[in-house]
Amino acid sequence: EFRDIIWITIESFRYDYTSLSSASQDTTPTLEKLAQSGTTFDDCHAHSIWTRPSSASILTGYPPSAHQTWTNNAKLPNSIDTLPETFSQAGYHTACVSPIAQLSPATGLDRGFDSFHYLQRSTLREEVGLPTLIRWLPKIRRHSGGLTTDGRQHCTSYFINQIGKRHIRNAGDNPL
Repeated sequence: EFRDIIWITIESFRYDYTSLSSASQDTTPTLEKLAQSGTTFDDCHAHSIWTRPSSASILTGYPPSAHQTWTNNAKLPNSIDTLPETFSQAGYHTACVSPIAQLSPATGLDRGFDSFHYLQRSTLREEVGLPTLIRWLPKIRRHSGGLTTDGRQHCTSYFINQIGKRHIRNAGDNPL
């Protein structure tokens, strides 16, 4: 029997600063609520000090010494299978939303996902869709840096959430 799996990886996120830990503040109530109906792992460690090799290890199960995706020019070798490929072979539909170059087609870490959404300035309208952009615009100060052309001031979390919700709604009875 298939069970739905929603796997969330957040870059630069410390467990001890979440509501799931013994933090004194209620910092992540939505994550805590989601965790109550699933499985969490409170003893996880990064495989590397930066995103590309850590993400490659998460997606392959191999340490950086095996996948060698550890430099700015490194790309995941085709000879190494990814977890999304394994999930797809088992009948799951896999999707990933990434706003960072370290987890993108250029690194090979998009391999195996049925749907891969790489959010960057040139792909935003295509990946997010015009209706979502229109809904975001009146809330630009709440969800982002306000009216500015400085892309570093804009947050992608609203778009990531909307794309994720779309995949969950469209999954129906299919395993996700």
